[in-house]
Amino acid sequence: MKKQVLIQAFALLGLSGIFAQTCNDEHIMSLKNNWEYLKSKPVVPEISSPPNTQAAILKKGETIKKLFLDFYPVGIGGYVINNGVGYLDEYSEYAPKGVAAYTFSMTLFPFWCNKENGNKLITDKAYLTDTGVDIFINHGMSIMQSYGEAFEYEGKPVKLFRLAHQLGNFKDMPLYDAFGKEHAYAVLLTHDNQKPYRELSQREYLQIIRNYWQKELEKTKGLISNAEKELLKMIEDAKKEYTGEMRDMILKELNAQLPEIRRQSKENMENFTKQEPPVLVDIDNYLANTPETELQKTAIPIAEGSHRGFGSEKDGYYKVVVKNENYFKKSLPVDAAQFILVWWDYLAEYTPTVSLKDSFEKNFDFNQLKAMIDK
Repeated sequence: MKKQVLIQAFALLGLSGIFAQTCNDEHIMSLKNNWEYLKSKPVVPEISSPPNTQAAILKKGETIKKLFLDFYPVGIGGYVINNGVGYLDEYSEYAPKGVAAYTFSMTLFPFWCNKENGNKLITDKAYLTDTGVDIFINHGMSIMQSYGEAFEYEGKPVKLFRLAHQLGNFKDMPLYDAFGKEHAYAVLLTHDNQKPYRELSQREYLQIIRNYWQKELEKTKGLISNAEKELLKMIEDAKKEYTGEMRDMILKELNAQLPEIRRQSKENMENFTKQEPPVLVDIDNYLANTPETELQKTAIPIAEGSHRGFGSEKDGYYKVVVKNENYFKKSLPVDAAQFILVWWDYLAEYTPTVSLKDSFEKNFDFNQLKAMIDK
């Protein structure tokens, strides 16, 4: 289970009392200065890490805080950052052990001047959590969704992910149609033009899935054979725990069940082993009859965790990827930002959030963020 430890980062002060005031765009803009960085120390995480890890992460928080504050929409779509918090994860399935994963989040609080209603300052708390920006460091949750099941590849545990569709590039960074909301996007910043994930070929995917279902088959066989073993254990336990007539009565009843249990177990096992499960047959047939050039193509399964053929992203299916162990540099400090994912969303039907999205895409300083890679 992940343990997320809150690192207090920033808070908005002085919003009380402004809701009934008349306003103008200059008033809205002036509110962006009502920010103060909280100096309180973060909770110490329950993980093994160098003592300076927390300080290093907070230092990065200062840089990101400035990026948040410098990005600011104007006019009717005026916003003030409502909060920004950092989370340190004890374990991330997107990075190897020894690489800290943490997140800085910015939620935006929409407010604007209603010139048709006495020029009052209007706030709308309903949209408080529907618009914002997340900066995930060594964390890929908005573009990589875990399958959940425990798989193995070449004798080692492996986590499978579906990869969000790549829409192209944004400012020379890969742009993804991020998971989570209808209008959500993400860009990935990495070192050396590499990726922290690796696409699986059809052959690799099918080998992993076949191994999974073969083990499930063995588990089922084990359950069938266990029925007789459990009854024999009950007989042995009864011999030890009971005496006299009670013991004789229980043993007689249990022994009377034994022939039928053995007959059923034998029959079930014979029926179960007569025909290999369809998923294994389908996989074997596909591997035997498909050219190797096709098997080396990226796996985009129609049925995840099974096999009903492969499709395409344009039809709504997803590439299968795994964590790229070779991407991560073991020589870097625990807190080093080996990859950064920037996620943002907006509500297309809500004018202020569109203004936010436009301002973010135009004004956010990605170059400063890129400079944090491997540091």
